[in-house]
Amino acid sequence: QTCALPISTAAPPPPSLLTDSIIDAVTLNAYTPLGPGSIITISGDNFAESTATAAKGSLPAQLQTARVVMASNAVEISLPLFSVAPRQIQALVPPTAAPGSYSLWIVRGESPSNRVPVTIAPYAPGIFTANNSGRGLGVFFKDDGSVVSASDRKSTRLNSSH
Repeated sequence: QTCALPISTAAPPPPSLLTDSIIDAVTLNAYTPLGPGSIITISGDNFAESTATAAKGSLPAQLQTARVVMASNAVEISLPLFSVAPRQIQALVPPTAAPGSYSLWIVRGESPSNRVPVTIAPYAPGIFTANNSGRGLGVFFKDDGSVVSASDRKSTRLNSSH
């Protein structure tokens, strides 16, 4: 006797973004222009099946089946990814991104999300903070990669030309 079982191959729901879901991951500010080289955090739904992080030393354009795409009238760019999770992605705005207005969206497999407008400014500096809140004491690094601490205080002399 043969038994037939139905198999469902329904695709996962498409990813979705909110207008205010893209923030500068360093300053934690939303609604501000980003700059070339900015690290961004994108929040929404259905981005990935589970959490994945880029291997040390590489930032791929796709993790699992998730990609972040940014496009203007002239160019379409896949952003390098730090990590993906079902409700959050961390990505890098390429240092070569030209200033201007773009649309940004997530693609999971073949399913695109809605598009959200973002602005890339010529520059948008930010400082990592010690408490990861975007406010308070900054975190600074020495040339050797170690963190500057209060015990590292040295006399600083400003040079000026008259």
